[in-house]
Amino acid sequence: MAADVELGIAGLAKYAAQLAVSGQEEQLSKMRQKVELMAAYWLPPTLKTEHDHAADMVGAFDAAVIKARESGYAEALSDKEMAEVITGLQTHMNELRSAGDELDCIPGYKDLCDQLRQEWFPLRLSVEIPPPAEIPPGGLTLDEWIEANRPRNEAMQEVIQRCIPALAAYAGMLTVEGLDRQFSRLKSQVDFMTAFWLGDDESVREEFLRQFDETVAAAKASGQYSLLTEDEKTALLDGLKLTIWETHQDLDDDSISEEFEDLLVYFKHEWGAEPQAPQMDGINL
Repeated sequence: MAADVELGIAGLAKYAAQLAVSGQEEQLSKMRQKVELMAAYWLPPTLKTEHDHAADMVGAFDAAVIKARESGYAEALSDKEMAEVITGLQTHMNELRSAGDELDCIPGYKDLCDQLRQEWFPLRLSVEIPPPAEIPPGGLTLDEWIEANRPRNEAMQEVIQRCIPALAAYAGMLTVEGLDRQFSRLKSQVDFMTAFWLGDDESVREEFLRQFDETVAAAKASGQYSLLTEDEKTALLDGLKLTIWETHQDLDDDSISEEFEDLLVYFKHEWGAEPQAPQMDGINL
């Protein structure tokens, strides 16, 4: 885990160089503080060598900033380096949570992680989702708020209702191929998605779970499965992305959205390009 954080700090140094070139000194100062704390936590001096690796990492950070200021140039991060930064920040936050250490620092790291994730890896849907309803000066009652947001909520549920059958088809393939561990993980994620999105109507949720189970059972019984169509792949990716977005917003525990991010990355690596779509609420979904 320390190696993940070290790679993350190295990537943050390159990003800090970009901030230095663009004159974003306030953000740069805050980032240096976070890097200093991360390095001290993960890279303390060893008893054998008494070498201060944390000081080396912070020194490299400072050197990258100084070089960028002097040259007026900062090298862009590769996609791999961007991913390493996100992984490093997530690893650090998860360790702080599990150890119960410095819990007051976690919101600052989460804000930085979310900012960089949106900047580097904007999520895009293939369909347009209406924006949230605007609240008038006099406010809205709960019933009025629900009614005003009905088009948005119905659009999001339609995305999920297209996603679940596609996940079922993929789960059938996992079952036929004997990939039991992957199937078990995917089934638990489907259980969460249906509860999160369809839990207000238990009969609807149960119907989608029944269809999921029937699709998987049919594939297992026949020993055959069909590869997902392009439309099914798009529906699957849309549902995962929307779930990531909403769980980031609604839940305090980032580990849930991170599980879906891992699944999204897996599918994007397996299938390649993802669909392009309009922006939602100023954020590229």
